[in-house]
Amino acid sequence: MFVQLLFGLLFAGTMFIMLDMLPIGGANPFFYTSMKYVGVICIWMGPLLYYVRDVITGAHNINEMPNPLLAKIIHMGKSSGRIMKAKKVDPNRLICKTKTGYMNIKDTGDPINIAGHDLFITSQDIGHNIPVWLCDLIDKWKTKYGVRNEDEWSKLYEKIKNIKSYADLENIEFLKPVMADPEKRKLILDMDLDDLRNMRERLYDGRVINAKAYIGWSEGATPYDNESIISSTVAHHRAQDMSLKTLGGTGDYMKYIIPLAIILILGAVAYQIFKGG
Repeated sequence: MFVQLLFGLLFAGTMFIMLDMLPIGGANPFFYTSMKYVGVICIWMGPLLYYVRDVITGAHNINEMPNPLLAKIIHMGKSSGRIMKAKKVDPNRLICKTKTGYMNIKDTGDPINIAGHDLFITSQDIGHNIPVWLCDLIDKWKTKYGVRNEDEWSKLYEKIKNIKSYADLENIEFLKPVMADPEKRKLILDMDLDDLRNMRERLYDGRVINAKAYIGWSEGATPYDNESIISSTVAHHRAQDMSLKTLGGTGDYMKYIIPLAIILILGAVAYQIFKGG
């Protein structure tokens, strides 16, 4: 929207400035001068609105030149999300400066590369970054097996990795609610037995991850980190993203700035016309 608005205002401003070149009869020089002022306002208003939007969301950080010593993070707070810069510090730390101080975030790897930048997803609730594959894996486990936290998952894996046949699933107390659901039961029984023992899952990007891969990742995180990421819904923070459309948190003042800018432009046009008349 804001790119279209930027070019729309640039086009409108250019037309106002060049109005005296059009064959319009009956207009006095004062009218053309007034339109030039309005055109200048339009031309500057577009970049200003675009810049304000960039600053509010932090999107301008992506447009900077890549730096191997710096990373970008999509940091999700309680009410909103924002793109921020972070400094890479050994061993495996990301230091991010905020208005209230510094955030020290553990780098567990697997960033997303966008325009040459290493982009990490972080959350206010946990002290490490959140790899996208991990979110997808945990979401699949929660849906398929009904695990709610790290402790439940660990207990389930200790039992399910030793099963010798599908019949052994009926003896796992924790799986009884899941096996009672026809759809979830079919989802589990359709898995290869070896895949089931390893709790293997195919993720969004086509790679296959199992329980041992998760355990290898979790060894680099604290128990509190693991508990937090399993207990909370971290796959998609759609609710937090919606806050960017309303006033609050970092705030989205654009819904007020745009109508105000249009009113000011129309007011300036009307004033100049009536004053010239």
